[in-house]
Amino acid sequence: MARRRGHSRVRQRVLKVGVGTHAPAFEGTLTALFAGQPIDVPVIALDGTVNVQLPLTPGWQDVDPADYGAPDPAQLLSTEDGLSSLLPATDGAEEGESVRGGENNEEVLTEFTGTVPGDVVSNVIPSASGDFDAIYTISAEGELRTAELTGVFYPDTEPMTYTLGLDDYGIEPDITAP
Repeated sequence: MARRRGHSRVRQRVLKVGVGTHAPAFEGTLTALFAGQPIDVPVIALDGTVNVQLPLTPGWQDVDPADYGAPDPAQLLSTEDGLSSLLPATDGAEEGESVRGGENNEEVLTEFTGTVPGDVVSNVIPSASGDFDAIYTISAEGELRTAELTGVFYPDTEPMTYTLGLDDYGIEPDITAP
């Protein structure tokens, strides 16, 4: 499998940055289209409820991410159905080259490639279909640092690439509902 550099555009929604736990819980921002313009939207997802601060609206609003073809961001780190479920389901996993990464490129990471079935990816992105090319980088301590998936995430779209970076393992954020 050829390694693809760069990122494809993601239509309408992109998780930008945040902190998550295996609770599962997530607090951060996502990018959404509002009046045709991308905007950052604060999000807190906890106990199956996703709250966002929408532009031009006071306070927090409960939303159903499925209405937007998006996942509950708290589920990204779920041990059952989140990113953790992708690695053991990766078919034809092959160890690749060592690469530098982490803060100041001080870590030596091992790259793994393979294919993840769409029914497994749909646990993370519900509208995903077909097989997905996967590239993972894993630290010497066995921590997933990046997961790059390329395939059809949303109906009637071309394949696109999602890249997720993970760091700050071991922190214990206190994520509470708004």
